[in-house]
Amino acid sequence: MVGGGIAAEQDVVEKLRLTLGAEYRDDFRQERKAFSEDKPDIIIGENHRTAQNHGVFLNGEYTIRTNLHLNAGARYDQYQDVDPTANPRVALIYNPVPAGTLKAIYGTAFRAPNFFERNLESHARALVLQTITTYELLYQQDIRRHFRATLDGYYNETDDLISLQPDPAGYS
Repeated sequence: MVGGGIAAEQDVVEKLRLTLGAEYRDDFRQERKAFSEDKPDIIIGENHRTAQNHGVFLNGEYTIRTNLHLNAGARYDQYQDVDPTANPRVALIYNPVPAGTLKAIYGTAFRAPNFFERNLESHARALVLQTITTYELLYQQDIRRHFRATLDGYYNETDDLISLQPDPAGYS
């Protein structure tokens, strides 16, 4: 695997900071070999693949008031073998008291099939991204220097869950 990323931050105006970034990854050698149980030196199945993916993101942090902040961003990703995806995230952060923080967070994310899942996938079903939409309401209260209390409520919706199904022919 080879890859890298870059990000740049800039204060655009007094209360707005933007971050722009990009990432690239090339899994140039992925291999899977299956051997015979009776004769471990005999290969009975073999897969070789490569995979590339890239993504770009933009995030903004806006200070509405000294104790109220808006954090919003979006990310676009393209993974080999699956459709591209764009995912937003937004958080409203409020500090009602100096040591307390209330956060309301919404976002979407994805998980692409990994090498193992792509090799076991039936050709009858197209590979798709697993997606999740998250809603979260969180309160944190600093009690002492190394002690914090957190109350967190969240709801997640997952679609197109990637799960391995047993092979009816008995092969894996």
